[in-house]
Amino acid sequence: MSKTAHPKSTDSQRNIELCVAGALLFLVLLSPYYRGLYFEYEKYPFLVALNGIVLLWLLWRSYNKEWLRFGDVTEWLCAGFTLLYFLNLPFAADKGLALQEFITYATCFFLFLATRKLRIPLSLKKLFLFLFGLNGLILALMGFAYQMGWIDPQSTFLKMSFRDLFLGGRLNASFQYPNTAGAYFAMGYISVLVFILLEEKLSWRIPGFLVSFVLLGAFFFTYSRGGYLTFPLSLVFLLFVLQPQSATRLLTYSLGSVAIFLPFLSKTETLLLQKNPSFFGYLIVASVIFAVFGELATQFFQKRSVAINRKKLAILISTAVMLLILLFVIATKSDILPTHFAQRIKDINLQTHSVMERFRFYKDALTIFSLRPLNGWGGGAWKTLYFKFQSAPYFTESTHNFYVQILVESGILGVIFFLGLFIFIFKKALQFDSGREQVLQKGILGTLLMGLLHSLIDVNFSLGAFQLTMWSFAGLAVPERGIAVEKTRKRKEYAYQSKMHIIPTTFSVIASLVLLVLCLMISQSTNYAIRAEYYLNQGHWARAASLAEKSLRFNPWNAETHFIYSNALRSRFLNEKQPFLKAKSFEEAQKAYRLAPKNYKYIQYLGFLYVEMGKFETGISYLERAVQNAPLVPATYEGLISALKSIGDFYSARGEKTRTIDYYKRAEEVLTKLYQLKEKYPQIKISNNLAEFARELKKYSEQSEEGENTKNERGDLE
Repeated sequence: MSKTAHPKSTDSQRNIELCVAGALLFLVLLSPYYRGLYFEYEKYPFLVALNGIVLLWLLWRSYNKEWLRFGDVTEWLCAGFTLLYFLNLPFAADKGLALQEFITYATCFFLFLATRKLRIPLSLKKLFLFLFGLNGLILALMGFAYQMGWIDPQSTFLKMSFRDLFLGGRLNASFQYPNTAGAYFAMGYISVLVFILLEEKLSWRIPGFLVSFVLLGAFFFTYSRGGYLTFPLSLVFLLFVLQPQSATRLLTYSLGSVAIFLPFLSKTETLLLQKNPSFFGYLIVASVIFAVFGELATQFFQKRSVAINRKKLAILISTAVMLLILLFVIATKSDILPTHFAQRIKDINLQTHSVMERFRFYKDALTIFSLRPLNGWGGGAWKTLYFKFQSAPYFTESTHNFYVQILVESGILGVIFFLGLFIFIFKKALQFDSGREQVLQKGILGTLLMGLLHSLIDVNFSLGAFQLTMWSFAGLAVPERGIAVEKTRKRKEYAYQSKMHIIPTTFSVIASLVLLVLCLMISQSTNYAIRAEYYLNQGHWARAASLAEKSLRFNPWNAETHFIYSNALRSRFLNEKQPFLKAKSFEEAQKAYRLAPKNYKYIQYLGFLYVEMGKFETGISYLERAVQNAPLVPATYEGLISALKSIGDFYSARGEKTRTIDYYKRAEEVLTKLYQLKEKYPQIKISNNLAEFARELKKYSEQSEEGENTKNERGDLE
């Protein structure tokens, strides 16, 4: 073999690569069942498994001297995006959260790299599209079964939680959030239709039609208004980029499925909301009708090779879109549509509470971004910073717009890397212009686009399962064995055996190993921290402190665990009166503050500790900073008032009336501000004992003034 020749894959090498690809894609498909990997203790075992598989794959490539070659712009952009989160760690608003975000993106980078570089045949990619849709079907059926009362909310299977799979009249599946579930089902629907376009066997097409139709129904029953807007846009994109014959078939299938589903919509919605099992009968009948229609249409296209040229296809698509819009406008003005669905459609405007609240999130996020526009505030910054900049009271851990969240976390540079990455992914995938592979690659783009568009208005990327899905599809969209590599093979610089390529391979192995170790540590730390918080709330302070200490051995960068540990030690000190507990509690509180110096909760807590230590003014300064960092959170005002009153009580017991009056008056001023805040924002909730507290302050102030007046009168008489 010459030095510039590409190494030939043996059967064993191909089999190993297939096993690696199968293992990675299996984990991607499994991830939604664990509540979408929203919670850290469920996400990190998956990150451990993914990094372990990637590490073994990299070691195997190194053993075979098949070095990694970072020559594609998509790989460099993805690496740049990930590296930016790493470089932001020292400057992050919360260093612990920033580290976790970096680890997540680094894992996604290696997932993207692996799915791109593995020699995955078209047949396996096609199968993955079907299995992805089938996965969505299973998730949807779980949600429907939950609504019927067939699944116990307290039950578990392989540590999967089955709570709230259908809630508030909307299908959540296991995603905790119906809008993300809707995006996932829409992506599955597109994937299965693309699979049908590629499949030649009737025995596979029929299940494909059945699965796609149920996914369409599941998508409708999430009642995701954002999904209703972004789903048609993704389909229209796909129709325009596919070859005319494939686009004609796809248009027929999609319009046919909607046309068949609409007459069943009203009845199935009623039965589903009434928890009537007949719902499944109607759904099965409608699915079978669509399968028959779809197969007849397929046979028709195969026999006659029907294809509309692009100009006529564009006119047809535009006409279909206009008719659908007109149909929905008419339907919303009448009683044609079922009540629940019609209400959601009518609410698609810029005046609804949900839309107005999202605009508020975006406005506040852009304010935060403007203070550090180049590189942002680090991963997880929104959770820490938004309390200081919120323009109205609300609680949310996401901006509900992934791109705005990137602006907050990684600034302009992050957005450039991320958007540049997907622009090049789309550009490269669109180079496939003939054959079955172009249908596959463009179909993957359509699926990707649905996820990207929907993330403009929702929290999808906050769920680890959605992230893994998107990055795996991104890798599949631009395989290294594609057109770009075929062109590169003709050049002499394409040399797998080049010694220069040992460097990125070695770096990748080391980075993957470090990631694996970090994921193992944080996974173990999270398990201890959860139990520590539980025992702290139950009043078992010694047990809580022990578990928190163990947690911090594995992850000393988690501010929240330091906070829990400090609370447990403080509670033990108040009970046992041992000075070393008080000192250790203060030390842990300082560590939490240093890791997240913008978090009002840690600032406030440190203020309380200073007050308890007798450093009153230092403590009050911290408590006032907590108010400044969360001016619309009543608890910060209440904490400051409580501290001022306690100090006033202390001086009152010592007979120092001047200082007593001073602190009581300051407490009264803060209380007045809190009541003014309540008048401005009636929705905020304040403590019930504040009224009694206000009466005590007023009574003492009046007594103090009477005493002062009496003293002045005596002075005048003398």
